[in-house]
Amino acid sequence: MLSMRVGAIVVSVLILAGAANADGQSIYTAEMLRDLPAGGNLFALIETAQPEITTDRFNSGGLNAGASDKTSAFLASWSQTQYRIGDVTISSPVDGTPMLFPELAWWRTIDVAAGVMPAGTTATGLAIGLTPAPAADAWTTTIEFAGSGGALSHNTSAARPPAIAAVDAWTRAYALTSGRALDGRLALAAGASRTSGSTIARALTRTREHTASAFANASFTITPQRIAHGLLLIGDSSVHAQASLQANDRWRLFGGYTARSTDSNRPGTGRIVADRLVDGPIPLLADRGGDERRVAAGTRATRANQQHAVSLGADIERTSFAAAPAFAGEIEERVDGTPARLWRYSSPGLQSRRHAVLFNAFVHDRFSISPAIAIDAALRLDVASGAADGAERGIQWTSLLPSVYLHWKLGTPLHLEWTTGVSRSADQLMLGLLASGDPAAPIADVYRDNGGIVLGAPLIARVNAGTIDDKLQRPITDQFALGLDARPLSSFRLSVMGLARKQSPQIHVVNEGVPLSSYTTFTIPDANADLAGSGDDQQLIVYNRKPESFGLDRYVLSNPDVEAATMGAVIVEGEVTKPHLLLRIGGTASASVGSGGNRGYTAIENDQSMPGELFTNPNAGTYARGRLFNDRAYTIKTLAIVDLPFNLKAGAIARYQDGQPFSRITIVRDLNQGAEGIQSYANGRTRFTYRSTLDVRLQKRIKVGKTQVDLIGDAYNLLNMSNEVEEYVVTGPRFRETTAVQPPRSFHLGARVTF
Repeated sequence: MLSMRVGAIVVSVLILAGAANADGQSIYTAEMLRDLPAGGNLFALIETAQPEITTDRFNSGGLNAGASDKTSAFLASWSQTQYRIGDVTISSPVDGTPMLFPELAWWRTIDVAAGVMPAGTTATGLAIGLTPAPAADAWTTTIEFAGSGGALSHNTSAARPPAIAAVDAWTRAYALTSGRALDGRLALAAGASRTSGSTIARALTRTREHTASAFANASFTITPQRIAHGLLLIGDSSVHAQASLQANDRWRLFGGYTARSTDSNRPGTGRIVADRLVDGPIPLLADRGGDERRVAAGTRATRANQQHAVSLGADIERTSFAAAPAFAGEIEERVDGTPARLWRYSSPGLQSRRHAVLFNAFVHDRFSISPAIAIDAALRLDVASGAADGAERGIQWTSLLPSVYLHWKLGTPLHLEWTTGVSRSADQLMLGLLASGDPAAPIADVYRDNGGIVLGAPLIARVNAGTIDDKLQRPITDQFALGLDARPLSSFRLSVMGLARKQSPQIHVVNEGVPLSSYTTFTIPDANADLAGSGDDQQLIVYNRKPESFGLDRYVLSNPDVEAATMGAVIVEGEVTKPHLLLRIGGTASASVGSGGNRGYTAIENDQSMPGELFTNPNAGTYARGRLFNDRAYTIKTLAIVDLPFNLKAGAIARYQDGQPFSRITIVRDLNQGAEGIQSYANGRTRFTYRSTLDVRLQKRIKVGKTQVDLIGDAYNLLNMSNEVEEYVVTGPRFRETTAVQPPRSFHLGARVTF
């Protein structure tokens, strides 16, 4: 079955298109960003158009204006995705999301790498590079406005469950001007934008979001060989500045500063009611955000001759996080509506401050053995050191990371080029890990909740920061890649790549004070994955905590014995480029297997890089190993831009994406520690229904003298597909009942004026 579906993807791509890049890179130009239906949202673009990418929410059609996604590809955790502007990283040092919302109008190109990583990046599996828009040769101004709402946004059919999200209202406006001064020596591009939207979630709650940004990109030609660059981006709660000095293509020096303030909008005190199956792990609900900082400086240099092209680089960064005042209140935990536990949080009275210093140096050489054969070899030194203020111990890692890839031009009429090689990458040190051992981290006393008065109920657990193992090892990802690139025509390109990745060791929190011997066990009958037959029926093991272990919790951040996470994938990508046509299509077949840090199927649960409850509660370890959050098995995504008669232009993005893996959850009540949900089989033995959307943009250009006006109409989910995206996952008669479907059709109308 697998080979048949992979074959179908390959055949479809061969018929329709050619390839993007044998190294697994895709480039989106400013012209493509202008002509495709993306609503100015980077995440909407890559979610729908990039076949390797998985996000944690829908974005197209104006949904989630100004919100950053958790974006990942294959085995790489979303927390390790690297966003860069030029040479400078803008990923959050806490959770990996971009620290500013990247308005599409500000970029000349967006480069997405999900296969072989470029030499200048430290990403483990997904890197998104942004190149700022340069100045035009003559002063040019572009103003665009678009909006949706009212009759332009549609509701889900009353015969179907509610949409997971639907557009209520949406507007976007930006202005960008650019040109040159001082006899062309000074080049400047500057602009401002604002996007606001109202999203209705599950037909119940309305969320209003907005984002505004100001952009300035300048360069000054000091001499014909020396150019200075400067960039400034200001957002609602973020600021980014960077500068560089460049000597042609020989060397450059750069530096950057990025800051963001995050606010969870959760109260600092009081009482919160949360359901574990819907709202996620309870400790994450106590996070109230804070202030994040990245300061970076570095250099790049290149030297080339007939045989060697050598590049060198080094950069040093300091990252920091000052947490908002800790939550000091109560969280009432329910499990599928059943009262389970009461978490009473208290603050140590200190402000949590965490910081890290990151140093990277690399050398890369592409040397030619013959006119047809070349080798890319690189070696990176990656050093990371971080700690929380007042912590007894921090984290120190030093890694040598080699990579070697062979490129062989086979010399056939199809212009085939074969690429194969291996590489090693390392997880970046995220400041979230330093919550372990942080004396200012929030503390919680956990009590059994039977739905009545909790006063006098026994203390079950004490949740605190714990310590960090002094032998904590860094997660390392090893990759093998094999690719074939063909260009039978100058306008037709095809690539096929196979990837295999393995990541180990894993980092998790271990409750050493309450080992497995602190639990008794019993079993309950369970139907396993096959509900119709009895061939796989089982006795599901349940762990019941002994009362004498209550309050003895002692947490250590360490590398427990857990099987390595692995991934295998086939990626087929193609591109046809003609004067009036751009067609790009890609398909993937993949499997990512590992142990999620928490029970559940969401990005904050079923991800191997999320330290959570896996080794603090044995009920979380039942069937923990399975298909990970970003595993979508099969995807096909395509985009097209076509010039039509009468100054019309059409752009379209279509995608098919297999459903999210999940497991059936069995609720066990009346345990000593309160009600628990237990996975009845591995994630991935069941999946939600596939996602399928077609987004279309139609533009009509009108010229009035030197001014051109583009009238724009966008249709998102044009076919109004309403496939399910979530199900009720609890054992019982409602199991697999659809609880949410994909967003309904919506239209945007707008205009762009350039003069």
